[in-house]
Amino acid sequence: MEDLPRSMTPQTPSYEDEKKYADLLKWLKETKVLVREDYVGDSKQPIHYLFGRLGLFYKFIQEFITFKKSKGKAASRLTVDMMDKIIREMDIEYKKIPRTDKGIAVVGSPEYQQFLKAWQAKFGSYLDKYKDNEFLMSFLEDFGNLYDRDIWFDLKKLQNFLTLFSEINSWDDGDPILDELYETYCEDALKYFTWYRVYRGGRKLTRRKSNPKSKSKRKYKRRSYKKSSYRRQRH
Repeated sequence: MEDLPRSMTPQTPSYEDEKKYADLLKWLKETKVLVREDYVGDSKQPIHYLFGRLGLFYKFIQEFITFKKSKGKAASRLTVDMMDKIIREMDIEYKKIPRTDKGIAVVGSPEYQQFLKAWQAKFGSYLDKYKDNEFLMSFLEDFGNLYDRDIWFDLKKLQNFLTLFSEINSWDDGDPILDELYETYCEDALKYFTWYRVYRGGRKLTRRKSNPKSKSKRKYKRRSYKKSSYRRQRH
């Protein structure tokens, strides 16, 4: 949840909040998962870190938590399985594209054009097949529609989503910790923002002491969570 509007200032959870959500906080800090990253390599990290790495897409994560809570474990498990199937099929085709020395796909290659053509056909069939599954539709429109986005297929990011959703889906229906996650991540995200963020100190869960001399003067452009034009056209 690193994409909060600048006008919104996160609140600070109280000691009572920490006691109330003790089980959730324990889960966030002690549950270790494989986090996939491009530059520092894959490693086991607390699931708290994975939330932070995917924080830019917090609305998508909120959608899954809400879907899991409302539809139940069976439906959400099937949905995650379908996500996994789609990602695997996409990756098989994407790996056929020639790469530069830096591993970047050559978008002008015939193989890339073939990939786009093949995926366009699959993408359309998936949209029709899963039109009754609101969450899968959201996933396809926002992460499968290469024609409406200015980014390329990001396997590690999608694998991180699968890891996170699988862990959330491991809870049984009615588990109190699911309610706690929903309350702190979906209902009142602003108040509990700090529980799900990645601190600038790297992978540590504690904040490093700030050093004014080491702060970069470069301003980073905030990226916003985008919806595809396909969804806009449906309304």
